[in-house]
Amino acid sequence: MAYQRQRPRRNLRRWLLPVGLLSAALGYFSRQWSAETPFVWVVTAADGIMATPTRWAGVLYFGADDGCVYAVDAHTGTLLWKFAQAFPVRTTPALAQGLVFVGTDAGVLYALDAVTGEVEWKATAGGPIRSSPQYSQGTVYFGSDEGVIWARDAMSGELRWKRALGESLSTPVAVAGTSLYLTTGAGRVIALSVADGSPRWEASFPANHLTAPLLVGDEMYIGTDRGGLYAISLVQGETRRVATVPHAITTPLMGWEGYLYFGTRGARVYAYDLHRGKLIWETAVLGPVYAPFWITGTTLYVADMSGHLSVLGTERGELLEQIDLQGILTAGPLGDARYLYFATWTGEVGTLTPNLLGISGKVRR
Repeated sequence: MAYQRQRPRRNLRRWLLPVGLLSAALGYFSRQWSAETPFVWVVTAADGIMATPTRWAGVLYFGADDGCVYAVDAHTGTLLWKFAQAFPVRTTPALAQGLVFVGTDAGVLYALDAVTGEVEWKATAGGPIRSSPQYSQGTVYFGSDEGVIWARDAMSGELRWKRALGESLSTPVAVAGTSLYLTTGAGRVIALSVADGSPRWEASFPANHLTAPLLVGDEMYIGTDRGGLYAISLVQGETRRVATVPHAITTPLMGWEGYLYFGTRGARVYAYDLHRGKLIWETAVLGPVYAPFWITGTTLYVADMSGHLSVLGTERGELLEQIDLQGILTAGPLGDARYLYFATWTGEVGTLTPNLLGISGKVRR
């Protein structure tokens, strides 16, 4: 890892992006690095970063297409440790019980010591793991491209159960009570028992891609690549379409203080009022939006494929600030009380502060 600002490398391995992301990105491929961009610090991995980092206890954890998992000091960018293997890491790390859980394109889930980066255990799936691991009550859950959902003991790696679904799994699962909820690459939403993986219900949608489920009370919400926003009963799986937008919903849904926020391939950000049951605003940004959002109390941070970070008001969607980070942003921003963090398709991870954007207020932890 090189600890200086530098121009992003243009590497043919970028063509490994999923087709939808690639086609949206091509128009922005010539972005150049600018020394004027107000970073606090920037570090550079040897290849692109496709999943949002995780911050825990003052440390930023992230995987990259160079096959490494990095742990850096969140305030200084100092490298604390690096774990290396041979295949891209395209999952957001999950942290629990002092372990970091990541999946690789080789189909291996690693449990790493959060302090040292040493391997505590590993387990092999039958295909690439693009479904970011999720931890709940001593169990880590993850899906793989061959269509199997796995549940393993978080401390030992022992298999608790697995369930073959026959469809690729690339989004994180959600767990509530005794049920686990997931979306598949064939347009299905499935509820399973967390105890043994037995099926409880399923629902199908006229779509090729669904967002990860977002649980809100006794319902879940999903978005589709045909622009549909749906609410689904957690108990019975009954569905209702609550909104429609002109373009594919391409970001995870984010819930915040009675609203849902999401972005689209059409370079739009939307807010949906859960209480009134309708869309209340939409705002155009400068490129297609695939990365998760970050929210403060009244501020929404949106990273788009043009390399810009747009800062919007959560209530009306007004544009507060826009900064050119000059690198394709496929990983979402995140923050703590001092910094905002971002990651790019070309391997840069960096920080800036809300004050540098002209924004005040405490960032959500």
